[in-house]
Parts: sequence; C-alpha cells; structure tokens
Amino acid sequence: MLIPATIYENDKTAYYEHGGREQHGTENVKIFCTDAPDQFEWIRTNTKDIKTIPSKFLFRAGYEPNVSTYVGRIRAFGEVLVGKVNADSRSDGLYVVRKGNTKSFTTNYEVLAYKQQPDLPTIILR
Repeated sequence: MLIPATIYENDKTAYYEHGGREQHGTENVKIFCTDAPDQFEWIRTNTKDIKTIPSKFLFRAGYEPNVSTYVGRIRAFGEVLVGKVNADSRSDGLYVVRKGNTKSFTTNYEVLAYKQQPDLPTIILR
C-alpha cells in the first residue's frame, strides 16, 4: 500500500497524517518514481470539484474504510507539502503534516492523476 508522506533531506523518516495526528515511519519507506513522468499530472482542485474531474485516473493511495484516498499536494508555508486527499466522506480534503502538526485544506490543492494513455507507465518504488 502506498501512503503519501513528507520526507526531508538527510532524514530517513517519512511523516504522514492518520487519525488526525502526525505519524512517522522509518521502515519500508520507498520513493515513488516513474520512467514516464509525462503520463502523470497534478490537477488543481478542491473538495467539491475533485468528484467531477473528467477523463482522469486519480492516483489512489492509503486506506480508510469507505473513503476514496488519493495523493495530493499543496504549496504552503514556503514549501510543497505532500499528503492524502480524502474524498466521499465527512472529512473530505487534503491532509498533510508539518512540524508535528496536522493541517487540512479544502480549497486550492492538487491531486496526482494518470493521463489517459493507451499504455500505462512503469511505476518504480525505490
């Protein structure tokens, strides 16, 4: 399972949100890579419009019962913060962690999507 997390230079810990709190892990941390970056794109959206993104394959990540979760990001506090996007629930929005705190956003974030292409890209986890 892929869990969107924030990593920092010279820090082997991945930081992510779960249950409204910052969690972290150092085992089995992998970096998402692809040999076809042109087949992915970041789509600007918000909590309402994410459900109407046409002709796209949103990149699923994480797991929450009865909730669609995707990879998302936002530029905030002078950095790019990566996290999970919840859709189809009471807690819709982008959830990220920063300096030990959980932040949530419902407007002006981006979600990762595959572009519709005949051949799916190769995904490599390193």
